[in-house]
Amino acid sequence: MISRRRLILAAGAAAALPGGSWGRAAESGAPAAAPAAAALYRRAFVLDCNALASVGGMFDGEKAAGDLEALRDAGISAVKCTLGGYNGNFEETVADIAAAEALIERHPDIFIKVSAFEDLDRAKRERRMALIYSFEGVAMLEDRLDRIGLFRQLGVRAMQLSYNHESPFGHGCLDGDDGGLTELGHQAVAKMNERGIAVDVSHSNTRTTAQAIAASVRPPLMTHAGCRAVNPHPRNKEDRDMRALAEKVLGLNFRRAFKEIWSA
Repeated sequence: MISRRRLILAAGAAAALPGGSWGRAAESGAPAAAPAAAALYRRAFVLDCNALASVGGMFDGEKAAGDLEALRDAGISAVKCTLGGYNGNFEETVADIAAAEALIERHPDIFIKVSAFEDLDRAKRERRMALIYSFEGVAMLEDRLDRIGLFRQLGVRAMQLSYNHESPFGHGCLDGDDGGLTELGHQAVAKMNERGIAVDVSHSNTRTTAQAIAASVRPPLMTHAGCRAVNPHPRNKEDRDMRALAEKVLGLNFRRAFKEIWSA
């Protein structure tokens, strides 16, 4: 059985593998990966579960061509990208989605919008990057459950219930662990399940996390979370909740702000 420490270190090493222009050892100063590891990376389906926020505005100007080439060469198959920021209102979020749509329309040779599971396979096969539209916050919903379906029609496939602090749906990780999923939050989870939107609890507090996992009839997500048993940071998750997702989807977060959880 692999230990938690070995798992985290192995995951960190995998994340550092070169994937083309962005990962060349000569440019980054990092040691070159072993040929077997590099070959494994090229064959793998590589999913980044939290990157390219507001992707539609990222590739403009003189550097755009070089950045897009580097992105193509990076070997990443899919990215869950945040739209609308963590507190964007309805109009700002719709504009952010429109910008992402325009980017995909301008560069269909590089990007694929994920509307169905088959789009992920197609992206890997065609050496393109699949973009999964997601929300970090819920401000754009403005307490209106009908907007869950509206944004689903616009392509959003994952939503959180809170971003660090309390929302109408539940409590955030910086609110302490007393408050949980609200009645409206239960309704939101049911609506997301119904419409085929994944419930992401990465920024929820412990109680909201556990209650959302229990309430969701479809697999919920922790797309970018850490392990609280390794380091007791409020953004990190309890083992019991991580185990509840052991056969679902779990993404480990290696952000230094959470006290270098891989070295603890």
